Amino acid sequence: MIFKQIPTNSREGVDSRFQRAVVYRRLPESVAREFESISKEKAGQLLVELNQWLAEKKGVAGSDSAFIYLKKYYLAATLTNNRQKPTKSKRRV
Repeated sequence: MIFKQIPTNSREGVDSRFQRAVVYRRLPESVAREFESISKEKAGQLLVELNQWLAEKKGVAGSDSAFIYLKKYYLAATLTNNRQKPTKSKRRV
């Protein structure tokens, strides 16, 4: 399930942010571990590609310049009896 917050976070004339989150509950631990591995690899590749693209486009900033910050943030928790028990799987990748 992908949560989109585009309408509330991207309004004209307002500092815009683009947020998306993928949230699933009650997944087998093996699937969660596999997803962590896959997401780490794919997010890393995407960040490298975007960084290279920005590096190629970057010029000397004049009076009009912009700031871009993009990161991947991973949070996982173990569910016990349908209750969330936080683990130390919270990582920035």
